[in-house]
Amino acid sequence: MEAPARCAEDRPALVRAAAPRSAAIAEEERRLTRLGVVAVIVEWCPDLELPDVARAFARHFRLLEDAVQVTLLVPGEFLIVFSTVAVRNAAVQWQGAVPFGRVSFMVSPWSRFRKATAGRLSYKVRVCIEGVLPSAHNWEAVKGLFDSSVIFDNSLNSKEDSACFKV
Repeated sequence: MEAPARCAEDRPALVRAAAPRSAAIAEEERRLTRLGVVAVIVEWCPDLELPDVARAFARHFRLLEDAVQVTLLVPGEFLIVFSTVAVRNAAVQWQGAVPFGRVSFMVSPWSRFRKATAGRLSYKVRVCIEGVLPSAHNWEAVKGLFDSSVIFDNSLNSKEDSACFKV
C-alpha cells in the first residue's frame, strides 16, 4: 500500500470517520451557543494579542476584563465568550463593524457548524489483533471485522510478532 497523497483532493475516498459527540462536548457547545460570538478582523492590523482583544471587547461592552474570554481560531478570527447572555446578545445585535481604535471586527453568533465540512479522511493504519493463535490467522475471517471499503495489505507477520496478527 502506498503512502497517502499530500493533497486531500488527490486522496482516494476510502474511509468515513466521525468523532463521537459526548455529553461533555454537547454541554460545551450549548454554553458557547448561549455565550459565544466569532469576531473577524475587517481591516488589516498588526498582530493582536489575545489580552488586547479581551480588553477591547470588555471596554466596549462595559465589562470587567475577566468577564470576556478570547481564543484565537485562525489568524484574524477570534472566539469571544462573554459571561452573560445579555452581553452576547448585545454584541450580536450590534449594527455593522464593532470599532476598536484602528481595528474593526465583524461579529456573528458562534455555531458548532461554523466552517464545518463533510469530508473523508484517508489514512493507513496497522492493526494488531492479540491472542490469535498462528493456526487461526485467516484473512477472510478478519476482513469481516472491518467495513467493505477497507483495503488490506497482505504483509507477512514476523517471527517476533507471532502473538499478534497484523492486519
